[in-house]
Amino acid sequence: MENDWMRAKEISRSLYESAVLGIYLTSAAGRYAMVNPALAHILGYNSPEDLINTITDIDRHFLADPLRQGEFHHHLEETGSAKNSEAEI
Repeated sequence: MENDWMRAKEISRSLYESAVLGIYLTSAAGRYAMVNPALAHILGYNSPEDLINTITDIDRHFLADPLRQGEFHHHLEETGSAKNSEAEI
């Protein structure tokens, strides 16, 4: 059972690292917590670390429309998460 869980974790990590779509996880403070290489490349950064260290306010970067910012934050406050949300670049 433990080996199955470890294998599933390895597969998930491999998919995250090799995906052609940008994937990210954010903190409640509005900073990137994790970024896959594809998103860094899409946004013109050399590495996920460069992106994480450069973009410190995700709202201003992705959610330029004040109405969408309000909707996003309302949903986050109501549910405690914003899974599967979309952002515009």
